[in-house]
Amino acid sequence: MIEAAEALRIGMVDRVASDLAEETRKLARAFADAPAGVIADIKRALNAKNDLRGQLALEMENQMRAFSSAEAVERINAFLR
Repeated sequence: MIEAAEALRIGMVDRVASDLAEETRKLARAFADAPAGVIADIKRALNAKNDLRGQLALEMENQMRAFSSAEAVERINAFLR
C-alpha cells in the first residue's frame, strides 16, 4: 500500500485531501458552475471510443467550441481589460 504523501510525491495523485467531504463539495461546485456545454464535451470525450488520432480530433473540436462560445469571449475580454 502506498501512503498518501508518497502517492503525491511520485505523481500518482495531484492532491491529498485532509477533509474529503469538503474537497468533494468544492469539486461538485466547480462542475455545477462550469458551462453546461463544456461539461457535455468532457463527458463525450471520456465516453468516446477513439484511437489517439480520433481522440485528438475530438479534443480539438471541443476546444474550438469552448473558446468560441459567448461566455469564453466575455471572460477573455474581461481578462484583457
